Amino acid sequence: MSKTVTIYTDNTAAFAQQYIAVRKAEDRLYKDDTVAQLPDIDSRHPHSREWAIRKKSCAALTTFLSKKNRPLTILEVGCGNGWLCNRLTHIPQAMVTGIDVNTTELRQATRIFGNLPNLSFANASLSDFASSIKYDAIIFAASIQYFPSLSEIINMALQNTVPGGEVHILDSPFYKNEAAAMAAEERSIQHYQQLGYPEMAIYYFHHSSSDLPMQHTTVQYNPSHWRSRLNRPCNPFPWLIIKKMQL
Repeated sequence: MSKTVTIYTDNTAAFAQQYIAVRKAEDRLYKDDTVAQLPDIDSRHPHSREWAIRKKSCAALTTFLSKKNRPLTILEVGCGNGWLCNRLTHIPQAMVTGIDVNTTELRQATRIFGNLPNLSFANASLSDFASSIKYDAIIFAASIQYFPSLSEIINMALQNTVPGGEVHILDSPFYKNEAAAMAAEERSIQHYQQLGYPEMAIYYFHHSSSDLPMQHTTVQYNPSHWRSRLNRPCNPFPWLIIKKMQL
């Protein structure tokens, strides 16, 4: 599901400004030495439980991609401060690129991780990212909710993958039906109003599982499965893999 509002798509500067303001209000802008260690973080930090979950999803993703046992080109869309890109560089024979329209965190990512030989960053959205490279894997980690049309952004990502390539979506909420999505949307509106940034609600989207291209989508991790609930801390978000078919 997506909102009927359509003003944000060509206004990345306004989105980036709102996004950074909200990140600051939520205590999600970190010092360089903290970012360098992510997803490991002090257990006393207010978001330590969230990072424990993201540490598990990061480990699962890097293990999955490492098992391909071949050179990989990887693109992370909405890389923020670059912490996940840094972890992805540990995959043998991986070349990693991170893109974001948020220049504040992107500058931080470049400052901290820019010396890694198999990692590069670009200030760009996927729609205007000029690259001659087709990627083996395109990653959306806690970022797919900032795109209004799920089908459009997935199709765009698949166009930028090699045949047999994969789009991975992690650490993002999906809702079972439109009613659940609408209820979540109301909670988001209230959250941003309480923070003092109500405009941010027009940039945050609540996608339904029914919007996924189910024929080519694998649920690699299902938070509703009973085994997932036994594994603490339980990640409440699915891990989805959309595969581009071989020619």
